[in-house]
Amino acid sequence: MRVGHVVIVGLELGEAQRQRWEQQQAALGQTPPEQYTQEAARIEAEEQRTRPREERTLRSEVRRLQREREEALQHAPRRYLLISADLVLTGAVDDAIGIEAVVRQQEQASGADLSLTPRLGLESEVWHDRLRLRAGTALEPSRFRSGSPRPHGTFGLDVRLFYTTLFDLLSRFGVRASGVIDVAPRYLQFAVSLGIWH
Repeated sequence: MRVGHVVIVGLELGEAQRQRWEQQQAALGQTPPEQYTQEAARIEAEEQRTRPREERTLRSEVRRLQREREEALQHAPRRYLLISADLVLTGAVDDAIGIEAVVRQQEQASGADLSLTPRLGLESEVWHDRLRLRAGTALEPSRFRSGSPRPHGTFGLDVRLFYTTLFDLLSRFGVRASGVIDVAPRYLQFAVSLGIWH
């Protein structure tokens, strides 16, 4: 939405209201005393009819500009491939043991060494304004010296379901459904959610 244009429309309405008020005051100043109350009531009634029309005009202009902005965004090129990578460092911990060792009443040191977790992720909107896909991988290190790293594969998607204004209470926005899954040896986690489509 072109905010500057909305501001101009608002200023124009404000200027029109100011000029109308000056004209009304001038008219009242020339009104005979015995007709003053009647003329003031007439001006007030006319103002009660005019102000709502002006407010509707401003709201209509705001909605029109919002529609123009949304249409421009929908037709704008959105193809992309987002590549993310990071390296998580987990520091060493003195005198720590794993939860499983506590349950088994065994002494098994955990986190005695620095751990490195490389991660890589990809994201793309494969269907314009409708579907985004994500995929990634990570190498989870073992916090035990006798353990070995565990590779993870992650997948996710966002699907835009519909647009809404919640009965004109809010500006138009999209609602999405999302799903994610994280797979590794002896490990599986997934989740679904609803949210705002950006």
